[in-house]
Amino acid sequence: MVKIQRQVIVYQHPFDAVTASLWSKYDGHKHVKEVHVLHRHIDEDGRLHSKRLLAMSGNIPAIFRPFVPLRPVFMLETVIVDPERQLMTVHTTNINMTELVNATSNSRYCPDAGASPELDMGTRYQIDISVEAFPSHSSHAVDPVASDSSAEGAGWTVGVRAGKTGYLASKLEGWVAGKLLGNVNKGGR
Repeated sequence: MVKIQRQVIVYQHPFDAVTASLWSKYDGHKHVKEVHVLHRHIDEDGRLHSKRLLAMSGNIPAIFRPFVPLRPVFMLETVIVDPERQLMTVHTTNINMTELVNATSNSRYCPDAGASPELDMGTRYQIDISVEAFPSHSSHAVDPVASDSSAEGAGWTVGVRAGKTGYLASKLEGWVAGKLLGNVNKGGR
């Protein structure tokens, strides 16, 4: 099962300030250890396009450690800033450990429609998170031997091998979604 979450908040800062802060968003971040700019250019319409590679690491709950042999997790962040339309979009997805989890976030920043134009305050931020544990394209797809949940002694292995229905998959999706949304609540204050 895919876990999908959406949050919308309004930053009490103008669009220019919010978009400028994106570039230092990971300075001193607890889990983002490295940020590498892969590509950055301005297109013919004046939009800034940026691709960054994020190396993330941190404590993983003990329940997931047997399934996470590789660290760090690498995320690809694609940003487009359109200063004319005052719109910024950010797409982030993991590029390794995809057999374990597919995690994607899509963010959109724009001036808040309810903000006073005279004050030029308020930037609406919407983030959509999609997390799928043990995706179907992986080697953890349904195993006919373990897919019968009544099999004695199968325990969590059934959830892992059966992919989308297990206890472990549900916990992993919730944990990853929580990590992706963790900074949203802090930033809205």
